[in-house]
Amino acid sequence: MTPTSDERREVAERLRVYSHDFDFGDSNPFWYVAKSAFGDVDVHTYHSVFARLADLIDPTCHVVGTISMDWQDGSTVYIHSMSCGHTRETSLPEPPAYCDECGARVVSDDDACGD
Repeated sequence: MTPTSDERREVAERLRVYSHDFDFGDSNPFWYVAKSAFGDVDVHTYHSVFARLADLIDPTCHVVGTISMDWQDGSTVYIHSMSCGHTRETSLPEPPAYCDECGARVVSDDDACGD
């Protein structure tokens, strides 16, 4: 699911708390980044934390399926289902550049690492 603007602001607010004269002492600052990114104290992998931060900065999704519908007037409509959970109708077989619903940038499967 693509993060919302509210989620991005909440994470930024949590990160800012630790950016102002916070004494980490002997603790691992990565734990505080993970806590800020997810809003919990669960243990998260490096991969999941970096993927979460990347999605907050540049939300992406990819096409998981496309169907076409031919109309009697000879036109064709392509319906693209995307990993963000939304669909988009286009007149071309190529997927859209962005999801109209959530604003995520649509990337190819090769570029969709972490989705």
